[in-house]
Amino acid sequence: MWFGLTLLAMLGWGVEDVFLKCGAERDDADAQYKIAAWLGAIMGLSLIVLRPLSESGLPLVRLVVANKFFLIVPLAYAATMVLSNVGLRYLEMSIMSPVENASGAFPMVIMIVYFLATGKISSVGDELSLLDLTGTLCIVGGMVALAVVQRRLFHRKEEIRNENTRYRFGALALIFPLIFCLGDTLDTVVGGIMLKEKEIGEIDLFRLYCLMFLVVGAASYFILVIRRKKLYNPLTVREMPKMAAGVCETLAYVSYIYALAAKPLLVAPLVSAYCIISILLSRIFLKEKLRVSQYLCIAVIVAGIVVLGISEGLDSL
Repeated sequence: MWFGLTLLAMLGWGVEDVFLKCGAERDDADAQYKIAAWLGAIMGLSLIVLRPLSESGLPLVRLVVANKFFLIVPLAYAATMVLSNVGLRYLEMSIMSPVENASGAFPMVIMIVYFLATGKISSVGDELSLLDLTGTLCIVGGMVALAVVQRRLFHRKEEIRNENTRYRFGALALIFPLIFCLGDTLDTVVGGIMLKEKEIGEIDLFRLYCLMFLVVGAASYFILVIRRKKLYNPLTVREMPKMAAGVCETLAYVSYIYALAAKPLLVAPLVSAYCIISILLSRIFLKEKLRVSQYLCIAVIVAGIVVLGISEGLDSL
C-alpha cells in the first residue's frame, strides 16, 4: 500500500514540475508569487474539504494551538518552495529537480539515528531489509550521481556561451534548489517522526500544511498587489499551468503523508526519485535534452525503485 501511494506522490510531483516550469516565465519577475498564490488557494480549499476526515476532530484553532511549535516546519517548507520557484526562471527543470531531491538521503539517515537514539528501533534491520537497503542505496546513489552530472553540464563553457541569458547567474542560481533541499529535509524528518510516533494523524498533519500554504499564498498575493499596484487575476489562460501545479502538489502531498506514516525511512529516499519523472517529462514536453550519462543515472534510480517494489511484494506475502 505504502509503495503505491509513494509512486502516486512521485507521479504527482513529477507532473507538477512540468507545470511549474511552464508557469515560471523567464520574463515575469513575479512568477514565484503567482505560483504561491495559486498553491495557497487550492490548499486553503483542501483545508475546508478535509475537515470532516480529521482524526482528532479538533477545530482548526485548537489543532493549531495543540501543535503550535510544529507550525514552523510547514511554514518553512512553503516559504522555501517560493524561493525555489525563483530558480525556475534561470535553471532547466532537469537541473532543478535532482538538486532539490538530493534531500532524499538526509531524512533517512537522520531518522535512523533518532529512532536508534530514542530506542524506537534497536537496529537498522528492524526497519530495513537487505533488499530495502539495496534499493535505497541505488536511488540515493543514482540521485547524487545525477546531481553531479547536471552540475558539470551546467558549467560547460559552450552551454554558458550559447545560452548566456539563461545562465547569466551562473552557479549562484543553484542556491534556489539548495534552499528548498534544506527545507524539504526539515519537513520530512519532523513529519516522519511525528507520524511514526502517532503524535498526529495524517489528515490533521496535512491540514496544518494547508494552513501554512494558505498563509504564504495570501502573503504572496499581497506582495503582488503592492508590486503591480493592481489586483492579480489568476483566472486567465496564461495562469492555468500554475493552477494545475497547485492541484498536483495537493494530491501528491496527501499520498505522501499516508506513505510516510507507514514507512518513514523508505519513503523519504524513494519519493525523492520523482526527479526522473520530471526529467523525462521535461524532455518530452519542454524539449530539454538528456545525455547518455543522465540516462545511466536514471537507470540506476529505476533499478532501485524496482528493488523496493519487489521487497514490498515479498513483505505482503
